[in-house]
Amino acid sequence: MKEFQDDKEGEYMFKTFIKFTDECGIQRRHSTQNRPQQNDVAEQANRTMAEDISAMLFEVKLPPSLWGEALTAQIHVWNCLPTSTLKGMTPHEAWFKRKPDVSHLRVWGCLAYVFIQKDKCRSLQPHMEQCMFVDYLSGYKGWKFYNPSTKKYIISEQAEFDECIFPGLAKYTYSNITS
Repeated sequence: MKEFQDDKEGEYMFKTFIKFTDECGIQRRHSTQNRPQQNDVAEQANRTMAEDISAMLFEVKLPPSLWGEALTAQIHVWNCLPTSTLKGMTPHEAWFKRKPDVSHLRVWGCLAYVFIQKDKCRSLQPHMEQCMFVDYLSGYKGWKFYNPSTKKYIISEQAEFDECIFPGLAKYTYSNITS
């Protein structure tokens, strides 16, 4: 990063952050407060992310409370896509100096049968749970799932995905959202 621009409203004005940018030789610029049009690239990215997340949640009938998972999954995929700013290179490639492995990418919100470790279930219990895929996790070789029955999250590296089925949550239907 060569330059950093903010509106000087406070979130980037901490002494430790200013010291960090100074030590790294990052040039700081400031736009006028409450003038989002001066931060057109960042504002466009924020708007695109918000629209993507809204569409993701709506399409698979999941509540707005899962926006965080939708956001991190969306950013993860974005970082694997080529961009004109980087002349066709992906952000992942620019940062890590290698093409991203995309074999782990799955359709967000799809049905997943998550395998339960044998030591976590009794002998006659099912050895898988029906969940929804909700996130990629950095630092893990696996995925994050949401089980709507137990209302709990599961992290697992073993799952069978059905990327054509989106169980969603029954109460989040089109008619409920529009009325």
